[in-house]
Amino acid sequence: MVNGYYSHNASKWFSRRREKLGLGRGKDGHSFRHSFVNELKQKLENFELIRELVGHEDPSVMTSVYSRAYNPKVLLTAINQIDDSHVANIKPYSQY
Repeated sequence: MVNGYYSHNASKWFSRRREKLGLGRGKDGHSFRHSFVNELKQKLENFELIRELVGHEDPSVMTSVYSRAYNPKVLLTAINQIDDSHVANIKPYSQY
């Protein structure tokens, strides 16, 4: 821990790896958060797990800042899981 942060050593490690891979100086561990959070959002339904992996105490930061809209395929999967059996026998409006 350095200055109260555990992330110091991880940042140093990432900087060394970044240099070895020839990535620009504008890339650091934090710059990949958007991609990381968004990929997890598209694949997981458990926001609590994502929040813990990212390390945010406030879940609204994770969803409002780091994630993008759901992929339409993810939305379609969710829509297809809706139980509509209670309306299956309703006639179309044109038949009334």
